[in-house]
Amino acid sequence: MLKDIFITAFQLSKKYMNLMQPFLLFLIILLLFMGNVAAAKSGIVNNIILMILFFFLVVVFMAGWSNAFKAAIEYDKINELKTPEEREYIPPLFLGDFAEGVGKYFFKFAGAGVFYMILALIFALGMYYIATNMIGIPEAFSKVNLSQITHSEAAFKTFFFSLSDADRLRLAKINLLGFIAAGLFSYLTMLIPVSLVMGRKNFFADILTSIKLLFKKFFVSLNLFLFFNILLFSASVINAAGANNVILSIIGLLLFCFINLYYFMTLFIYYEKAR
Repeated sequence: MLKDIFITAFQLSKKYMNLMQPFLLFLIILLLFMGNVAAAKSGIVNNIILMILFFFLVVVFMAGWSNAFKAAIEYDKINELKTPEEREYIPPLFLGDFAEGVGKYFFKFAGAGVFYMILALIFALGMYYIATNMIGIPEAFSKVNLSQITHSEAAFKTFFFSLSDADRLRLAKINLLGFIAAGLFSYLTMLIPVSLVMGRKNFFADILTSIKLLFKKFFVSLNLFLFFNILLFSASVINAAGANNVILSIIGLLLFCFINLYYFMTLFIYYEKAR
């Protein structure tokens, strides 16, 4: 099953590479948005407005992009049933499907987005509880101003090397806890966008379905998750290595976009097979 998913998703990803265009545009808008955030005046009201704008930006993109994937897969199934003479070999742009997805699934994705943030908060609180009650916060952290040591690399290095062995061990355990919590959270939520457009129920029922399907083919879904996170990490390394090289930066960016396209396509194929 895993091999079939990889092959089918890769073939569809090559065929419908134009689905990368909305993602590239989203990244550009996101970079411009983050640049404006950095330049904006700090304040509670401004921060709230920026958070709301960011939330709606992500919701609009995810609703539209997810529906474009759904449309591409449905289009491919219909196209393959046609005779070679009738078959269309130039894939559509799916811009209409993107816009349709925004109108059709906006509120489902907004509701799921709120649930996503609540779940993230629960994970963060759980991690904080474990860190404070089972691991213990390094004693040195209570004696310094964290905002000062995190804004300077030299100050952080000085602080880190001044830690006792016991505090370093606690810090390593907290980092490991954060890594595990982030991985578990990402795994449990990875099918949510797919389920929201492929499901026929309300957003909460679709979220429950997405989690249930993860465990229906647990080792398959886990292998997909690990494989693509390794690929995305590799693409990030290439981007970091090519920060001062224009050609490497472009290659890294395109590779990152294609991996995301391939990953998302794989999730759709997995969802269909698991369901």
